[in-house]
Amino acid sequence: MKKFFYKKWVKICTAVLCIISFNIAAGSLYGIVLGEFYGVYENSKEDFKKQMCDRICMNYSISAVAAYEDDFNIGELQDTNFRYGVIQTDDLAGLDLNDKDIYEVCNFDKRRG
Repeated sequence: MKKFFYKKWVKICTAVLCIISFNIAAGSLYGIVLGEFYGVYENSKEDFKKQMCDRICMNYSISAVAAYEDDFNIGELQDTNFRYGVIQTDDLAGLDLNDKDIYEVCNFDKRRG
């Protein structure tokens, strides 16, 4: 049995298993830190889903508005579920949001495949 541990392939397999185990442990630790950072453990499932949806909508909004000269990134965002319209006005009080003529750019009537 002692000669078994001196074989080269056993040493290689042991090294590979150690590397795989280390990567799994590091990935688990990374997941725990991310979960703590985003507050996964402190919120209910519904609160966490709402928080993530709000964060996703904010990121899509920033992406759409950042490309003002490029027609508000409508080409990149058309395959997503993000629906938006851009209105250029000083006062939103008297506007009918159902009227599509007030929007400079919108993708409300795009249908998902």
